Amino acid sequence: MSADTTLRTLKLYVGVWSALGKLEVSLSDGSAPAWTDNSVQNSSGISNALYTIHFRAASAGQTLVVKWTSQTLFNPASGNVTLQAATLALAPLEAWRASYFSSSELADPNISGDAADPDGDGIPNLLEYALNEDPRVANLSIGPHALVMGNLLTTTYTRRKAPMDVTYDLQVSSDVAGGWTAAGIAEQVLADDGGLQTVRATDPALVSANEKRFLKLKVGKQ
Repeated sequence: MSADTTLRTLKLYVGVWSALGKLEVSLSDGSAPAWTDNSVQNSSGISNALYTIHFRAASAGQTLVVKWTSQTLFNPASGNVTLQAATLALAPLEAWRASYFSSSELADPNISGDAADPDGDGIPNLLEYALNEDPRVANLSIGPHALVMGNLLTTTYTRRKAPMDVTYDLQVSSDVAGGWTAAGIAEQVLADDGGLQTVRATDPALVSANEKRFLKLKVGKQ
């Protein structure tokens, strides 16, 4: 299967019958560790399973190699493994990007790249995606926003639920120039619609005991 620098999602629907299956996955350029799994088995009957594989290579023109074989046949006469179906799709970030940008824009990182800001609101595309915003519509009110509640500094933001291809890292400091740490930050899910969560993060330090406190949200790619 072709692989390049675009993150994609492969779903494999497999089965075993009186067998122990073995899945082996690797990239031709070795840019990610090879992976093996042998957890799907049934010693006397049928079991089915779904594997979800997120992958991308370090360069274009590479290959994802997938092998689904029998490691053990509990019944040599009739035991077997089956590959029932496979689907390939863009990873969530790339699908989101394709829904907002044309083919020519997708080829231009200055428009559709992670750090680009086509709507000019100061929010790069990667953060627009992470917060579930529209990269073509300027919105200066995009969160997170700080609020003091009960003598504690809090911030509320939107995040995507798993499976996701971005990371969310809340950090706190008394100096905006440095000393950032995630230690002690408490998070509470305020709303959950199955795909998105509204989350409140709270700094444990009392506002009244500190001259300055800062909270920031860092977003990165998996």
